[in-house]
Amino acid sequence: MVIKPKIHADRRKRYDLKVKLKRLSLTTFDKKYKKKRAKVKASYCQKQKELMEASAAASSLAVPATPSAKDLRKLEGAKRRRSNTGQLKNENP
Repeated sequence: MVIKPKIHADRRKRYDLKVKLKRLSLTTFDKKYKKKRAKVKASYCQKQKELMEASAAASSLAVPATPSAKDLRKLEGAKRRRSNTGQLKNENP
């Protein structure tokens, strides 16, 4: 059985409305709901963090460490400013 997207969206809206009303009327349900959502979010964030660490470890092994374009621009800018300052000092003794 395949659920059509519109039907699924309608069911989801009804469910969300039902939960919203229940959260407003029952404080115990609201507390449990908040704890459940926090637990789900924490587990999702943990999984994402593990995936990022795993991909970072894999990419660091495959690619040699080279400075990024941003770092190179920073170094070039600092070098240029030093040379300009030196030129100004030489011109104005």
